[in-house]
Amino acid sequence: MVLEPILHLFDEQDNMTLLNLTRYLLPNIFAARPSSIKALLGLLADNTTGKDRFSAWISVASLGVAGGNIGIIDLPKNELEAAIVHEDTSVRLRVFQLLASADIAQKETLDYVKRSFKYNAVLPSAGFVPPNPRRNTSLKLQGKVGATVSRPLLLQEAA
Repeated sequence: MVLEPILHLFDEQDNMTLLNLTRYLLPNIFAARPSSIKALLGLLADNTTGKDRFSAWISVASLGVAGGNIGIIDLPKNELEAAIVHEDTSVRLRVFQLLASADIAQKETLDYVKRSFKYNAVLPSAGFVPPNPRRNTSLKLQGKVGATVSRPLLLQEAA
């Protein structure tokens, strides 16, 4: 199979490797061979390696769903269920993002979204992105009389 020589790259702890794979290499492979999405998902889900590849699995699934090559209901159910209840909160949040971005008109997809929401609702920081300390988090506004007012960036974005 064409994907086996690159499979070890999905074991890298470096997020940039996974990002580069999903941004540059995999879209070209999937365009040329759409059936390779399911094959790669199966290889990434293989538990005999002893490695947790859920981050890579979700990235590949998201790429396939976003490209219209595979639907949520076509994803391997066991792996999808395992990702929904995964102990790593980042995996659970990423699979929720995948599910919520899909067409939820189908009952099975909506059921997955509900179940995933239930497991993520208890997270105190679900959806919170901490501010970058290098980024200026305040906005200077000019008042009517020329006074400068500082307002948090999150409030500015919400307004």
